Amino acid sequence: LDLPAPSALEPLAFEAVQRCLAFAAAHPAHRVAAEVSRRRVAALHAQGMFEEAAVAQADFVSAALRLLPPGAIGLAWLVELHARHAYLLEIAGRRDAAVAELRRVLDHMAIVTGGAPPPAIVFDLFEC
Repeated sequence: LDLPAPSALEPLAFEAVQRCLAFAAAHPAHRVAAEVSRRRVAALHAQGMFEEAAVAQADFVSAALRLLPPGAIGLAWLVELHARHAYLLEIAGRRDAAVAELRRVLDHMAIVTGGAPPPAIVFDLFEC
């Protein structure tokens, strides 16, 4: 959850970024749209656009979940996806939504770790 981080879109030429954004807008269910959302999160965070970063992360999380079998839970990388979303919601001033997302983090962590995760692991996850 290392934020701020450099934008993963920075290496692309302006025109390429615009094409990616246009494609993602036209085809929101496509895997490319999910990747564009994921890559935009760091740039939006770095610009102080926390609400927009939270929305981009929500788009990425939703797209990732659509690619999984229904009811998939307990994958270690889902912990990170939901944790980053909870963090972004919190700094965007959306505490209730952040708490709900944090509950998802804890649900995944309980399966990954075989029980309630130790508090130190949770605190380390959100250390920024």
